[in-house]
Amino acid sequence: MEVQAALERFREASSKISDYDTMKFPTALRVSLERYVIACLRRDNDSLSEAALQEISSLVPYSSAALRKLLLKKIFPLLTESLGQVRPEIIRARIREEIAIILQTSADEPEDSTLEAAKKGKKRRWSEQLKQLVFEYLKCASERSLLLRAIRANSEEPNPRPIATSLSETALRRSAYRELVGCWPEDKWLITSGELSRECSAYKKKYERGLLKEHGVDIEQFLVVVEKPVEKSGESNIVTALVPSDPAAELPSDTNQKQQPQS
Repeated sequence: MEVQAALERFREASSKISDYDTMKFPTALRVSLERYVIACLRRDNDSLSEAALQEISSLVPYSSAALRKLLLKKIFPLLTESLGQVRPEIIRARIREEIAIILQTSADEPEDSTLEAAKKGKKRRWSEQLKQLVFEYLKCASERSLLLRAIRANSEEPNPRPIATSLSETALRRSAYRELVGCWPEDKWLITSGELSRECSAYKKKYERGLLKEHGVDIEQFLVVVEKPVEKSGESNIVTALVPSDPAAELPSDTNQKQQPQS
C-alpha cells in the first residue's frame, strides 16, 4: 500500500516535467523518489530491487543502473546525514514551540503553571500539530536506520563498513522517546515515554487511514470484526481491528501502458 501510494506520487510529479536533462536527475523529483525508495526498502527487507528501480525507470529517461548508482552513492548518504542531524534538530525545536503554545493557551488556569499540578498528573490535550511532529521525529529515526542497513546490504564493496546502528524498531522508538522527553518542561508538563507512545500510535493509525482515503480505498473493507468470549460471563465482546480483508490487496494501478524511456 505504501509503495503504490509513493509510486503514484512520483508518477504525478514526473508527469509535470517536460524537459529532462539526461545528465542530471531533476531536483523537483528528489523528495518523491526518496519516499518511494524508502517504502520499497521497508517492504523488501532493505533490498533495493531491480523491479522497484524499473518502475521508476519506466517514468523517467534514466536507466535502472543509473538510478541505483545515484541512490547508493549520493542520495542515501546525504539523506542519512540529514535524518540523523538536521531534521531531528528542526523537529525538536518545533515541538518545543508547539508545547509553549499549548501551555500559553492554558495559562489562565493558575494550577497549570505549578510543579505540584504537574506531579499530580494533570492531563493536557495534545494539538494535532504536536502529534504530527512527534510522529515525524520517530519516522526520521526509523528511516535513517533503514537507509544505513540498505547502504550496507546493497553495497558493491567486498567488505562494506559496518553500519552505525543495529537497533530494532522497538529500541529505536524507545531511544527517540528518551530524546523527546527533554522537550517538555518538567515544571509545567511532566511527560512519559508511555504517553508519547500512545499519542504517536493513535496518530499513526489516523495517518494511515487518511492515506487510504486519499487514494480512494474503501476503508470499510479493511475493518474486520473479531468476536472474543468474555471468560467470566460467557458473553461475546466485539472488538474491531483495522486489518485488510485481503492481505494481497493493493491500490489500483494505472491501467495505461507504461512507456520505456531511451537509456
